[in-house]
Amino acid sequence: MLLHENAHIVLNHGGKSGRLSYSVFSFALQEDLSLRKSEELEADAHAVASVPKAARGLLAFGGIWFLRLASYYEGLFSRLSKAHPLAINRQQALLSLYGYELKEAHRAMATEIIRFGEEMYTGNQQFSHYTDEEKLKIMFRGANHVYAQHVIQWFFDYTADFRVYTV
Repeated sequence: MLLHENAHIVLNHGGKSGRLSYSVFSFALQEDLSLRKSEELEADAHAVASVPKAARGLLAFGGIWFLRLASYYEGLFSRLSKAHPLAINRQQALLSLYGYELKEAHRAMATEIIRFGEEMYTGNQQFSHYTDEEKLKIMFRGANHVYAQHVIQWFFDYTADFRVYTV
């Protein structure tokens, strides 16, 4: 987070220039970006680019991992930030810029994190009839399913009921 905030300073965000050094980002979902939201994406990219090459993949994965709960929260509760791009688009941008530097296991996990979050955003799984408490359970179980996918198979039957079968 400190590298991201430092990037805002280094890149003179909030200034009058309105010019971005990173102009193309890959998104998971269509989104119109204000200058402010574009600056957030640029700060994410610059934060990763500012560390030695050997650490970039791990830092990009850390950013994707960190943003997963925000992504799931936005998708489940439909509460979106006016100042930041969709968390899932920030994740996809990091993966598209630095995915080649991630270890295979991290790239696979990052892809699954984004896929699961995308389902929440696009309505492939309808959650509107659940209480906020049920949505929180789905969110945290969803985050854990990505972490444990190599050891545990999770099955979701569209009723917020997760069944666990050990392999």
